[in-house]
Amino acid sequence: MPTEADFLREIKARSTDPVLRLVYADWLDEHGDARAQLVRVSEEMRTLPVFSDRYWELKPIRATLRKRFDPSWCKRLSYDGSAYEPVLAHGI
Repeated sequence: MPTEADFLREIKARSTDPVLRLVYADWLDEHGDARAQLVRVSEEMRTLPVFSDRYWELKPIRATLRKRFDPSWCKRLSYDGSAYEPVLAHGI
């Protein structure tokens, strides 16, 4: 059975793999860890155009969740706001 350290090591090695991050979220859920919600919200936001209604629904949720968890964990997973996707990646 994988440990959190195993997941974090794999996520570092495959940082752009959303499936791995969602499996990690499932693992966090199985261990009663509320950080799973931040993983899911952040990963969903990565798939959305910044101009979509859903993106703006999730943005304040993500901001609230970020405040609840260890900043070093958020930074390690690029959920601290330091990693930006191109705004026009989804077209205009």
